[in-house]
Amino acid sequence: DLDPDSGEFTVETLDEGVSVITLLEDPNGSVWINTHNHGLFRRDPGLQIHALATPQIGQQISALAWFSGQLWLAPRAGGICRLADPASTPLCEGPEPSVTGPIRALAVSQRSSELWAGRRGGGLSRQRDGSVWVHHAPEAGAMGALPASNSNVVRVDSHGGIWIGSQGNGLVLLSPMARNSQAWMGGSEARTGQVPTQVMSLSVTDSRIHIAAQSNGAASLNRRSGQLSAMLDDKPNTDVFAVRATTLGVWIGHAKGVSLVSETSLDWTLSAFGAEIGGIPDLLLEVDTLGMLIGIQGHGLFRLANAQAKPQKLLADQHAPIAVEHLLLVDDQVWLASEQGLHRYDPECDCLHWWQGSRERVHSLARAPDGHWWLALAGKLHVHAPGEEPGPLLREIDWPHAAPGGIAMDDHGRLWAAGQAGLAVLEPDAERPRWLAESLGPIAFELSDRPFEITADGYWFGSKLGILHIDPTQLPPAPLPRRLLVDDISVRRSGKTLTLDASMPATLKATDSDLRIQVRAPLPLDASALHLRSRIEGWDDDWRDLSDGERIIGTLPAGQYRLLLEAWHPADVDHRLSREWTFEVLPPWWRTAPALLLWLALLALILWLWQRLHDRRLQAAHALEVQRQKAEWAQDSAARTNRFLAHLSHEIRNPLSGLLGLLRIAESESDEPKQQQRLALVRSAGQQIAALVEDVLVHARREPLPLRLETLNLQALASEAADRHRPQAQARGIEMGLSGSPDHCVLGDRTRLLQILDNLMGNALKFTERGQIQVGWEASGGQVLLWVQDDGPGIPSDRRETIFAERGQLQADGRGLGLGLSIARQLAEAMGGDLVLADPMPGRRGARFLLRLRTADRQDAPAESAAHIRPPCGNRRWLLVEDDPVQRASLMHELTAADLQVEAASNALTALPQLQADPELGLLTDLGLPEIDGLTLIRMLRAQDGTHHRPILVLTGRVLPEEQRAAIQAGADRVLAKPIEPERLCQVLTEYDLRQDA
Repeated sequence: DLDPDSGEFTVETLDEGVSVITLLEDPNGSVWINTHNHGLFRRDPGLQIHALATPQIGQQISALAWFSGQLWLAPRAGGICRLADPASTPLCEGPEPSVTGPIRALAVSQRSSELWAGRRGGGLSRQRDGSVWVHHAPEAGAMGALPASNSNVVRVDSHGGIWIGSQGNGLVLLSPMARNSQAWMGGSEARTGQVPTQVMSLSVTDSRIHIAAQSNGAASLNRRSGQLSAMLDDKPNTDVFAVRATTLGVWIGHAKGVSLVSETSLDWTLSAFGAEIGGIPDLLLEVDTLGMLIGIQGHGLFRLANAQAKPQKLLADQHAPIAVEHLLLVDDQVWLASEQGLHRYDPECDCLHWWQGSRERVHSLARAPDGHWWLALAGKLHVHAPGEEPGPLLREIDWPHAAPGGIAMDDHGRLWAAGQAGLAVLEPDAERPRWLAESLGPIAFELSDRPFEITADGYWFGSKLGILHIDPTQLPPAPLPRRLLVDDISVRRSGKTLTLDASMPATLKATDSDLRIQVRAPLPLDASALHLRSRIEGWDDDWRDLSDGERIIGTLPAGQYRLLLEAWHPADVDHRLSREWTFEVLPPWWRTAPALLLWLALLALILWLWQRLHDRRLQAAHALEVQRQKAEWAQDSAARTNRFLAHLSHEIRNPLSGLLGLLRIAESESDEPKQQQRLALVRSAGQQIAALVEDVLVHARREPLPLRLETLNLQALASEAADRHRPQAQARGIEMGLSGSPDHCVLGDRTRLLQILDNLMGNALKFTERGQIQVGWEASGGQVLLWVQDDGPGIPSDRRETIFAERGQLQADGRGLGLGLSIARQLAEAMGGDLVLADPMPGRRGARFLLRLRTADRQDAPAESAAHIRPPCGNRRWLLVEDDPVQRASLMHELTAADLQVEAASNALTALPQLQADPELGLLTDLGLPEIDGLTLIRMLRAQDGTHHRPILVLTGRVLPEEQRAAIQAGADRVLAKPIEPERLCQVLTEYDLRQDA
């Protein structure tokens, strides 16, 4: 005895060698002591121990219990005794003769005032308030899930569940539902006196249970005596699929047809139509006005008016059923479920009418007391509106199990569904069913896929193991857990899973992710219908359902949170279990106090840097503005320079054009060869001046240099260039020599090549005080190499490339602009060659420039006399309008010398009447005319000519692109720049004359 105040034990000494097995304290304060082989002792409230002489019991007691104010004892030898008073004699009795085995354990249910006895060999016995004993044997099957081994320990919990500690079968729990149900678990054959297995169909009356068992025939069980008798006894091993008890007898559907059996004589007759059809009759329904309806697999529905009538197949108006799944009688109306949906029997036509709601296979159907129709389909349940027939679809419920073979609605609005997946109950408004197999034992794990039997005292189910009977009104409340268990709370941290303790608050890092919460109810029974939900205060706006008891949250912001969990069952929504767990999510490191100070420092630094950057941007913007203004000034200056150069070019071109024309006239009229040679040199120099003026304009506008490539004899070009510079060289005592083959021809522009040679020879004369200037050429591969070697001071190595740059002068003496070599190299590259500074020739000093040119065939070179032949200018009449008398005179002389019909006019007013009088008269005009300029004259002519197109050519010293575009837009056909060679002018005029001839 332990004193709870002092913590000291008081040892009660019994006789030497006595072993105590169990202790029991009664409501009076006495402690009953059960010993091993020494009988029973009692210690009274006065701490006195008394030995009880109980010869009726013997020296060994298996169990003790206090029930109904008496001490109940179970002797090891058998039977049971009760002792009303310690001084009285125990009253013993033995269990009923049908029960074998002594009692091993006793338990009292205070909730139901029952005494339970667990026996050796299995099974339970029960007594309620002194009434007779009720025995439950595992082999007879009055209550499911009983272990077939010694029941050593029995306890009854506060919910009425019976816990059995069995020998060899572990711990077994019989739920309150199992206690309120009846189960007959049978053997393999009905003849052994056991209920058959593989039960397909049942037909229950007040006195008997008729059984149809596949592979085990048909049997009839007396509900009062429990006696089992076989039917169809002379046809053993017959597969039976359906049974239906009627006033005529019992109809049995089996593999060979349909039989009618008398319950008294067991006589039976085989209906002939079964063999003819060849199908299996697995559905039987008796209707008073119709007779017997028989559903035959693969053949549809038949009606048998009486036992002697010939069966008649019922036809359908459309979608005839083949596989009949369920027959239901509702308000004297027969409904048939099949693979075609639903059909309704019409007695007027003795046929079936198809229900147009759906053609999906309906496995079973039921109508609730409130009129709603329930249809079991594959993977779902449909609820239709009330009516004489199913109305519109109101609700669809997922059913991820095998479709039930039978369904029914009880008075509480619960749907009962039975089939190969077991037995389930769907509570009102629940989304998931409540499975009862674990509550009822193995008998309810696999039921028949045919409709179950419904009687006034409950539902009867055929099972793979026997028969199950349940009264739906005795269905206890849904099993509820005593607490919620959090199986797992974990997070992902640094790539690993970290498990948290759900019994204490937790702290999560900002980098943690995938917070996983898994909760369950520790039910010993089926908990699939429980509703679980969760809510995280500070994160969730509302509750969230946990369909599988699991929730995963990716990441949470920093803060304090509280996790709330709830569980309840639809059958008892007021009884809810809850649990909570608090946790904190830390802010990221950059939001901690030290980090905030660092952020402030960084912000100050950023502001300072921004201020400096802003100041620099202002300075840069100011500098950019200055650069922009300089660029604008430079562009304006360049534009003014271009305009000045264009004006200067115009002013130079006009007199130069007249000068060249007069030189050509003088050259043609002179008879002295020397005089002609001198005039030709002067004319060539004038042409070079015109080319230089053009180069300056092109270079100022950054435009490509215009070229006209042709085959040229290199010796003739070199000789012409040398002749220009030879007088100056002879005057200074400098010798000029030429060396090279006279057959070498190159591809290039004659004027540009002369310009390059003039530049190179001029530079050689400029820097050579005495000595020799040598010009030579030779072929090298597909090119011709021409060099100019002088005896000047030479060019330093650091200036070998800069001399080719713009304004790159060797000596800043003010002589020249420094554009010669730059333009010369550009001209050489434009003609496909190159101009470089080479090493001096062996034994020489000074500079040597090397010009590379493309080789051309000599046969393509023009004949030497061709330069002296003036081509004809055509036969079109032209009017020349030129205000400069010198140019007008020179052009008139050259054009008339070419046999061209040309007239002249000094201004537009003089020319306009002549042009209006002759539409075929071509116009060759300058732009800078007095009074009416050339553009206005062109526009007037184009407006007057209409569709007729007279050729109009512009010959002008204005060479800016915008001026040329203006002339073309006014109506000119072509714009020619002054000065122009007579041959080129005649070529252009001939092109337009040929157009007229064409």
